[in-house]
Amino acid sequence: MRRAAFLLCLLPSATSCYEEEPTRSSDIATADIQAYVQLDGDKESTRLSIDLLGPGSGVDLVGGDALLAGVRGATASPLAVVDGKATAVLPPGMSGVTFELRRPTPYESAAFTVDALPLDELVVPPVVSRAETLRIEWEPGNGSYHSSINVGGPCFTQIQRTSKVDPGFFTVQPEELTPSSETCIVSITLVRAADVNVPSRELLRADARLTQTMTATFESRP
Repeated sequence: MRRAAFLLCLLPSATSCYEEEPTRSSDIATADIQAYVQLDGDKESTRLSIDLLGPGSGVDLVGGDALLAGVRGATASPLAVVDGKATAVLPPGMSGVTFELRRPTPYESAAFTVDALPLDELVVPPVVSRAETLRIEWEPGNGSYHSSINVGGPCFTQIQRTSKVDPGFFTVQPEELTPSSETCIVSITLVRAADVNVPSRELLRADARLTQTMTATFESRP
């Protein structure tokens, strides 16, 4: 396997950088490894990526070390780790992903679980007049994340709002819209997002960036 070098800069604005090869897992203790997970879900799938990080570089798994992942409650499968990074595509709407860093010496292994954000259906009438209040509904979550909604179309004023809570509904009043005599298809996008620290006793640190995207459309008439 060709080992890609990591490019490190001393400062964000630095003009001089240096290259460092990935750390071999045989040269680092489990307690010095950090994990960064990203879960991006929608109604089609959940895209997973995970980075294993050592001091200043990614961690290459060697000497029998392996990284496994699976939907919570199911059997975990090995991931192909290249220069400390692995990706996978998982089913939509799952509750979470369990990870295991499996090492030849059992007490050096590590495991942790990342909870996924909830996936719901957006409920909206198929046809709505702009002379009436538009109401979009969904199952509200526990609010441990930010939510943002975007509604817009060729004949419908683009409206975007972000909230620290998840109320389970969104309304647009007729006076919020620019007058139009056209009929068009309007797109709705609701995104839930959160940055979380994941409990892990064995690793130095585990963090996750979570998103869940829900979409719908309706016909907007004058």
